[in-house]
Amino acid sequence: MRTTAFVPIVALGVALLAGCGSDSDAADAPKAGAAPAAPAAARNDAAKKLDDDLRKREQLIADCMKKQGFQYQPNLRGLVADNQVGAYGGPESVLAPVDEVRAFRQKYGFGFWAAKVFPNDPKVAQSTMDPDSSPNRAYHDGLDKARRKAYEEALYGKEDTTKTSGGKTTYKGGCSAEAAEKVPYGPEQTKAEAAASKRAYAKFTSDPEVVGAAQKYADCLKGKGYQVASAKPGDIENSMAEKTLPDAAPAGQPANQAGDQATDPAAAKAALAKDIKAALDDLDCRTEYADLARTKYADTLEAWFRTA
Repeated sequence: MRTTAFVPIVALGVALLAGCGSDSDAADAPKAGAAPAAPAAARNDAAKKLDDDLRKREQLIADCMKKQGFQYQPNLRGLVADNQVGAYGGPESVLAPVDEVRAFRQKYGFGFWAAKVFPNDPKVAQSTMDPDSSPNRAYHDGLDKARRKAYEEALYGKEDTTKTSGGKTTYKGGCSAEAAEKVPYGPEQTKAEAAASKRAYAKFTSDPEVVGAAQKYADCLKGKGYQVASAKPGDIENSMAEKTLPDAAPAGQPANQAGDQATDPAAAKAALAKDIKAALDDLDCRTEYADLARTKYADTLEAWFRTA
């Protein structure tokens, strides 16, 4: 599952891309007269589908493992529907109504440190694939060596020696692969659709009006004392959130695991207070940029965030 821990999308709007262009340009743009998009409903439906698919896959795994003589409890740590970090804390929030974004950020900031301060709040809960938190860890660890290996092969698959030929090794998938094949994860997109989405997004990032608004956004943040690495559309809305994440891991810990480290409660609260201020300053500076996103490019960005 993608963890960008950011989950799209909440907003209302329709994009009508003006001007002359090629046939492919016309195909990328929403058609005039189309009914207004409803990203809020679309985001909720997409998140619920992801969760429903996860439940179905996990139940298929449990049934498959049972047939092979093992216990397996559906692992639902990846549920996303209740998490609001992407909708209001992440880059997708440019599409959300300003009052909703402000209400979220006043309590949770961009969302990362809030998850440390409010660990049981589903709005900011961080999904994890940490093996230690798996509901099946105790059962797995309680098996003897031979049964543990058999369990792992049943769940994850193994080398299929019966089909090995010409020095080529094939792999026989286990219950996880079988379930994933029956219930794929995430939205499916054709190559043509992906290409169209990419072209439409490129128009957004190169639109002179959007570029100008993004520069004003960056200048405003700089005026408030923040450093901005890039004023480019598509980058600027990530700039502030990235600055509030831990920038280094404790000694001996890989840097890419810094966000998973245990955090002192007092330190987390102090970091959240700083995060909230940055998140609200970000919201106040992006007004014109977000207005363009919600009106002129709502459909383009909704499609991009869903599949990027």
